[in-house]
Amino acid sequence: MVEKHWLFQLLAEGELTKTEIAKRCGIASQTLYVWYNDDAVFKAELDRRLQQRKVLVEKIIDSN
Repeated sequence: MVEKHWLFQLLAEGELTKTEIAKRCGIASQTLYVWYNDDAVFKAELDRRLQQRKVLVEKIIDSN
């Protein structure tokens, strides 16, 4: 079973393609694309994590 927190981390970092992320996590790229495109809970969690990263980056920028 894949640990989705690792998928969210890699997706949020934005450095790898979805295919590369799927390979690293040991799942088929099609599975990741289905979750990404069709799973509302998966997409909501990813959006939440992306928002957290955005806020963190804004805080870092504002502190300089």
